Amino acid sequence: MRRTMLVTGAASGIGRAIAVHFARTGWFVGLADVNADGLTAVGREAGSAHIVLPFDVRDSDAWDRALAAFGAAAGRRLDVFVNNAGIAHSGRFEDIPLGDAIATIETNLAGAVRGVYACLPLLKATPGSQLINMGSSSGLIGYPAMAVYSATKAGLMALSEALSVELAEHDVHVTTIAPHFVDTPLLESPFHSSTPGGPSREDQLSLINRYGVGQIVDAVHRAVERKPARVLVGADAAKIDWLRRYLPWLLRRMVRDRWQKLMSM
Repeated sequence: MRRTMLVTGAASGIGRAIAVHFARTGWFVGLADVNADGLTAVGREAGSAHIVLPFDVRDSDAWDRALAAFGAAAGRRLDVFVNNAGIAHSGRFEDIPLGDAIATIETNLAGAVRGVYACLPLLKATPGSQLINMGSSSGLIGYPAMAVYSATKAGLMALSEALSVELAEHDVHVTTIAPHFVDTPLLESPFHSSTPGGPSREDQLSLINRYGVGQIVDAVHRAVERKPARVLVGADAAKIDWLRRYLPWLLRRMVRDRWQKLMSM
């Protein structure tokens, strides 16, 4: 029986790479994103084993319609749900417009919660199914200049930990993928600054190590095979996790030093 997967944020970046990889390896994949044109392009890459689901993850009714369509096309099965959709804004907290901050919460966290509610019936009906939440190293420690984004990822990772216990009785496995910064369009958003001549997006990116989407795809592939509770992607994510547990004072100092360097640019 062909296995099935639903990927949100599938029109670009990490979601696109995951969706195309699994579709090309024989899975039936649901491509979900608010960017309908982007999904059409991804569908051409994915081949015939897919369904395009253009909708906004912030809309509960749209989730219900999308899952009805996906379930009908996928034989009422959902082996893996990749909860990946996300947006980001960076800059000083006070410089980021409130509307952008709320949109980040609504997309990254509330949208992900809506997705779990919508997908649960199919996940529970599919033996050995899996929920994969896309976390981030920024969910391990709040990054200055990305305060709200970090909060959404920390919340999503806490949700995973709770659901890994609750859903075990239904044979639904829960995995968090926590990558460090990844080279995707998400990193191309502008740096908000009310200070003339303040740090540019390029200035910010010069201070961080970035990883390729292929590493995330490999991590998801391994996670589907082994169903671990959490996967840290990249040496930087592993380093942050270790420092957070054993040398938190040093990690805080490193974060402050990077913030001060950014603000001096």
